[in-house]
Amino acid sequence: MKKIISNLIVLALLLLMIQGSGCKKDGQSATQKKSSSEGDSLVTGVGRVVSIFELKYGENKEIAYDGLKLKFSIKSVIDDVSVNCSLVDFGNNHDGPKAVRIYSDLVFNDSDVPLQVGSKPCGALNYSDNKDNIQEIANLIETIKAAPAMLTDTTYYNDTFINYFGEGSKILNTSLRVYMAKAYPVKYDKPDARLEDYKFIYILTSKN
Repeated sequence: MKKIISNLIVLALLLLMIQGSGCKKDGQSATQKKSSSEGDSLVTGVGRVVSIFELKYGENKEIAYDGLKLKFSIKSVIDDVSVNCSLVDFGNNHDGPKAVRIYSDLVFNDSDVPLQVGSKPCGALNYSDNKDNIQEIANLIETIKAAPAMLTDTTYYNDTFINYFGEGSKILNTSLRVYMAKAYPVKYDKPDARLEDYKFIYILTSKN
């Protein structure tokens, strides 16, 4: 009788060990799937960041990507940021702050059709004095990625990215998209600005 009881105890311990091992494997699988889905969400959403670059009117910017040379220049600017959104009541305005944007028409690889890139509503982020503005945008993107919400919300990165940088513009026949991160000046601050005064910081992303 003692031998039977002893055997039953050993069998019960073995079953507990097997169940514990199974739970551990399931946990690892969930983590791996989550990591994969987070990476997929960046690709299917705004895309992975390829480059963050500054462009001024009259300059050209060349970017090497995936064996290609991408060249950008500014053709024209449409500046509709004539108000400070924080001081405006948009309650009776159908479009709200969506109409308050700055646009730049970019020439891409000498194409005859300009690529129009618009800011988020109320304009792009402001330039910072005496700071590396490109690095500021890079740091902001890393901060978004490191947010605790990334662990539970698969849409957080894309939604937050668009809140900061707008919807961006797709380059036809490519997987690339261009977003406007910063702009200087804007009409509200400098109503007499000339085309040659403008400069922008853009984010180039890819869904590949």
